[in-house]
Amino acid sequence: MPPDNTLAITCAGQTIWLLPSRSLFWPARRTLVVADTHIGKEATFQAQGISLPNGQTQTDLARLSAVLEETRADRLVVAGDFLHAEDGLRAAIRSAVRRWSERHRSIEKIVIRGNHDRGIDLDELVPEAQLLDEPLTDAPFTFQHYPDKPSDQFVIAGHLHPGLRFELRGRDRLRLPCFWVREERLVLPAFSTFTGLADVDALVGRHALVADGQVLWAPATSPG
Repeated sequence: MPPDNTLAITCAGQTIWLLPSRSLFWPARRTLVVADTHIGKEATFQAQGISLPNGQTQTDLARLSAVLEETRADRLVVAGDFLHAEDGLRAAIRSAVRRWSERHRSIEKIVIRGNHDRGIDLDELVPEAQLLDEPLTDAPFTFQHYPDKPSDQFVIAGHLHPGLRFELRGRDRLRLPCFWVREERLVLPAFSTFTGLADVDALVGRHALVADGQVLWAPATSPG
């Protein structure tokens, strides 16, 4: 059974769980899928002279550990942008990633390189991970970073950091991260909470919102 506050949907004949941690779980293959963790992003900004508090990387790694343990996943697939940039990999960040990797050494890890991962030596940080420059196909799904890259399988991807904007009464506005489900495509929200959101078309596909610790269909979305 899916955990509380999780949305179970069917894609390509398979049941998948959309989790409030901004991740996806495929129970049949005991596979957790995340995208856009952007580890080290706050350190990258700090290296460029922008004063930001420490701790975002440790927070996101702890969140990832929690969902791995909650789902009892046997495999983790990162659909791109595991890291943010080379200049964000200071000693403390490298150490935190190595400790996290060692903690979950029994879990199969597959990292599909995204645009932010290019040129970074991931082998040193997660030596037991399988690092891919191309999409991973595990029928009926293809896991990849870029949503619109062609595939003959149902695509699960990241990159866009999808969000949905709402205009409320009294000139209030609200923007929430979402899972964006289109024909033969599902785009994951960015796992990291230290990222911006890109507005996606409210009239195209279905939108599962991440709000207040739960996942639910957007008001105008039919799960049909």
